[in-house]
Amino acid sequence: MHTLLAGIPNVVAYLDDIILTGATDDEHRRTLKLVLGRLKEVGLRIRKEKFTFFQKEVEYLGHSLSSKGIRADPKKTAAIVNMPLPTNIAKLRFFLGMCNFYTEFVPKLAEMCSPLNQLLRKEARWNWTGEHTKAVERVKRLLNSPLLLTHYHPEWPIVLAADASNEGIGAVVYHRLRDGTVKVIAPASKMLNAAQRNYGQIEKEALALVYGVKKFH
Repeated sequence: MHTLLAGIPNVVAYLDDIILTGATDDEHRRTLKLVLGRLKEVGLRIRKEKFTFFQKEVEYLGHSLSSKGIRADPKKTAAIVNMPLPTNIAKLRFFLGMCNFYTEFVPKLAEMCSPLNQLLRKEARWNWTGEHTKAVERVKRLLNSPLLLTHYHPEWPIVLAADASNEGIGAVVYHRLRDGTVKVIAPASKMLNAAQRNYGQIEKEALALVYGVKKFH
């Protein structure tokens, strides 16, 4: 589907899901006409009940998309928030996997999950403590808050900020508007390995900047 619709602006396709956007109704109609024409050329049909037109907000791949930006699907994050505490390795892996799906919405997620990831090491014994419970609660609290990322605007100034701690590094790319308003495009984070944790603080900060540039370039 992606190859079939290549060259048509404002269109994204994933498997058999197609989403198209437009700044105005006329632009939306033009794009829709191009998409339907391309599908007709190869004999593809779309079921009428699968169509939605001129929506202000749509759910797509676990996210809600609108003119304001991208936010995590509240129903999906609610499922994570309502999960009981993990009682074994398998359940912990499942919880972390669900959280990682929304890593772009949670700054320093890797660092917050550090105590949990330590339980997944080969040499680690399962010993759930209050520290692990607090880590889960922190992540759930953030996932339960309004999570909105703005759309990237080519003509707006872009800022890359980075930070480092003893356990991990993080970066965030955002737009800073003329009135000083900050609109986050995306955050990212990762844990440091054993060698990197021995770096000096300046080296860790530099590593965070390099990570941010590579992540968002």
